Amino acid sequence: MVRLRDEAIAEHATGSSPIDRLSDQGRICCRAFPCLRPAFAWLQPPVLEGYFAMSRNSSTIWLPRSRRAPAEARRRLSVLLADFPGGERFLDSGLLAISELVTNAVLHGTPAGCLIYLALDVDPTRLRIEVHDARRDRAPVLSARGLDDETGRGLHLVKSVAKRWGCCPRQPIGKIVWCEVAE
Repeated sequence: MVRLRDEAIAEHATGSSPIDRLSDQGRICCRAFPCLRPAFAWLQPPVLEGYFAMSRNSSTIWLPRSRRAPAEARRRLSVLLADFPGGERFLDSGLLAISELVTNAVLHGTPAGCLIYLALDVDPTRLRIEVHDARRDRAPVLSARGLDDETGRGLHLVKSVAKRWGCCPRQPIGKIVWCEVAE
C-alpha cells in the first residue's frame, strides 16, 4: 500500500493525474489516498451487468465533484473517439451529452466529498455514456422551461442528440444516467 501511494505521488509529480490512478485502481486507491476513503468507500467500481459489456473500446474514470469534471470527461471522450475508427461521427453529439450529464451529476447528483464514475463505450453503431452518482432520490426530470429561464434545458439537449437515454438505480446506492448517441 505504501508502494502504491509512493508511485501515485511520483506520478503526480511528473504530471500524471491522481484521478487516473482512481480510474485504474478503484478500491485499491482508497488505501493509497486515505483522505478519499470516507466519501469514496461506498462507490466501488460498478458491475456493469445488464448495462453494457466493457470492450477494448471503453474508458472509465472517477471524476471529482468539481467544476473541472465536465472538461475532464470531454477530454476522456475525445481521446476514446480519436482512437476508434470512425469515432469522429459521434464527437459533437457526444461532447454535448457528456457535458450535460456530468454537469448535472456535479450540480444535482453528487453530495460533497463523493466522486462521480464515468463509463464510456463505443462500437461501430453507437456511443454509450454512463454517469454514476450518489443520489438515488434525485432522478433527472425533463421540465418545461419558459423563454426567460436561464437553466433547465440540459436534459432536453441530451434527449435531442441521443437515440436513447434514461436513468436506473445503481447498487448499492445512487443512480446511473445514461444515453446512447447513434448516427
